[in-house]
Amino acid sequence: WENVWLLFVGRIHPDSDVDTSGWTSTPLFEKLDEVTPDDASTEITSGTVTSVCPSNTVHDFEIGLSNPTLTPTGGEEVTLKIRAWLHEVSGVVIIKDLRVQLKEGANVRATLNTVLSLSYTTESMVLSQAEKDSITDWDNLSVNVRTTLCMENPGGSAHSHVTWIELDFS
Repeated sequence: WENVWLLFVGRIHPDSDVDTSGWTSTPLFEKLDEVTPDDASTEITSGTVTSVCPSNTVHDFEIGLSNPTLTPTGGEEVTLKIRAWLHEVSGVVIIKDLRVQLKEGANVRATLNTVLSLSYTTESMVLSQAEKDSITDWDNLSVNVRTTLCMENPGGSAHSHVTWIELDFS
């Protein structure tokens, strides 16, 4: 079993676009699949946000993930990671939410909720045993990313940026 375990340790990366609305430039997955994040060298950018609170602007995208070499056995630590930042072009962003969902087909298996930072930051979450156990087809995974933003005052604008997504097995 030790040899099987050593073969499995690894990562899966984006390998296809599922939904790209509101983000540039396509194909998105090609900018998000690097082994080591390279920040602004290959990043994707949301559409411009100018909405004033309490009206929010939501931008979603979804990318498919590559298949793991071996199906997890349940004992692995599985970590969902994303590297993103918020660019306040002008004005102040009041709401700067980032939601990252690991999906199997149409079913959400794990959700990371956090806040976008003003510089590139890696956010991660370790899947619980129940979240791992809920996945029955590791070859049918995707990641849906949603940013929800609103500006403090009229005339402000902002963009969200993402440079890297990974599902890590250790």
